[in-house]
Amino acid sequence: MAEFIEGWLLKRGAMRHTWKKRWVRVDNSVLTYSTQQNGGKLMGTVDISEGNVSADDIHEKRPFSFSIVLPGNKRFWIQASGLLEKKRWIDALLTHVAGGGENMEESLQFDDSDIALAMSGIYMKHILPLEQRYIFDRFYSEPFKEIDFTAPPMVLLLGQYSVGKTTFIQYILGKDFPGIHIGPEPTTDRFIAVMHGDEDKAIPGSAASIDQSLPYTGLQSFGGSFLDHFQVSKCNAEILKKVNFIDTPGILSGEKQRINRQYDYPQTISWFAERASMIILFFDPHKLDISDEFSSCIQEVTKYPHKMRIVINKSDELDSQHLLRVYGALMYSLGKVLTSPEVSRVYLGSFQNFRPLNECVHLPILLAEQQDLLDDLFLLHTEWSTSRVNELVQRLRRIKIHACIMCKVKDQLPMFSKHKKLKSIYKKWDTFIEEVSREYKLPINDLPDREVYKSFNDGFNPDLFSKVSSTRIEAFDYIIEHGLSRIMDMVALKRDPDHNPFNDAIADDENEGNPFSDSSGESNSINDEAQSFPNVTEDSFEEHYDGNPF
Repeated sequence: MAEFIEGWLLKRGAMRHTWKKRWVRVDNSVLTYSTQQNGGKLMGTVDISEGNVSADDIHEKRPFSFSIVLPGNKRFWIQASGLLEKKRWIDALLTHVAGGGENMEESLQFDDSDIALAMSGIYMKHILPLEQRYIFDRFYSEPFKEIDFTAPPMVLLLGQYSVGKTTFIQYILGKDFPGIHIGPEPTTDRFIAVMHGDEDKAIPGSAASIDQSLPYTGLQSFGGSFLDHFQVSKCNAEILKKVNFIDTPGILSGEKQRINRQYDYPQTISWFAERASMIILFFDPHKLDISDEFSSCIQEVTKYPHKMRIVINKSDELDSQHLLRVYGALMYSLGKVLTSPEVSRVYLGSFQNFRPLNECVHLPILLAEQQDLLDDLFLLHTEWSTSRVNELVQRLRRIKIHACIMCKVKDQLPMFSKHKKLKSIYKKWDTFIEEVSREYKLPINDLPDREVYKSFNDGFNPDLFSKVSSTRIEAFDYIIEHGLSRIMDMVALKRDPDHNPFNDAIADDENEGNPFSDSSGESNSINDEAQSFPNVTEDSFEEHYDGNPF
């Protein structure tokens, strides 16, 4: 039975090929379109009974567009506001046309690369201009680049020396990687980014930081001293197509290592932590002390509690009684460092590639715990799109809060003595953010600590506020509702994920071949999602912001 449907769509003109907003109705295999929903001028009528629907005919840079192919190979082009809206219209149109549809299943499914390009387009076109307008990078992190959306998920490994960080990567890869050095002494003296490459090779930090195909160009801000202690190791391991690893120098005890380092270790950890999809803290059961520098690093990563995993490595070297005591001692030590009232998940295991686990009473528990961690690693790949959207929404909300703060500061700045006023705001920060919370209806707990804005007290240039506009704050919510929500539509129709490449991670030594090998099929890419989303700028916002993305 034919299904009645109506709604707003964009329609391409037959003569000038311009796209205009039209109210479209389909009833009894007759399509009509007019300028208004009720009582508008009727612009045309089309009999679609002898036509067919072509779902994969995406017109140029018009995502969510499709065509009705009429007799004589004439095409009637229309564009929906999102993926699910496109699917709703196509399903209804198929009940009206005699010719059915073409390539329906493939055209309405996407993979991670399609979703990454769509997210990158929305960020670059709509979110980045807002960051620049409100000078977000002066107080928070630098802007994202396109490679940050397309690169595989990143896993950051942290811990003191000789706790098994490098050995863990070797265990996952099933082979050595360039720059690997394992020993009981502090061996890894640099940050090593382990990623996929057709051949094994090492790229020095300075060269890697200017390579636009790598997601590490932002590390240039830490200077040459840090780049001398950074390296990219490319390794021909199939699993690195799914996830990358960041091996870090072992954290020593005492104050000496902090003085001798020629770069800010906690700040570099903070940079990687923001971009990582998972952060694994390794502990050796024989040394559970948490040094001052390790405590500072933990404080940096606790900003992202959903990313944190804690591992007691080499657990097969203890009997059950001592392992229980070690577990309790570690939880006690972490309780003094972690500010969250929730108990963090602690995994047990012994990740070593070239020897079997020691026989012990709790061996089945260790195997189960190791597999749980490997399953978490696999979820980074299968749920990459969802987690990336989540991080982008969180960043956009931070930008909105920052914009509200900057607008409030600008409103309070006098014509003269601006530096004095900025210092006054900084000193009375708690009172100030309460005013921001009330005025802009923001949750008080989401507002940042005054340390983020310590430059207000250190000679911040008030002339930079000339770029700040107190209008268009609503643009942030608009982007979430009409831009990023479309990405979630794409995620909902994502193709089935590949099989778990970590399933055989705990395999018998007799198994031959790489247990992590996997093959990915070719994917159909789509045009930039952002093209159909209105450019939210000072000049064009009035035209577009009417509750409809068109």
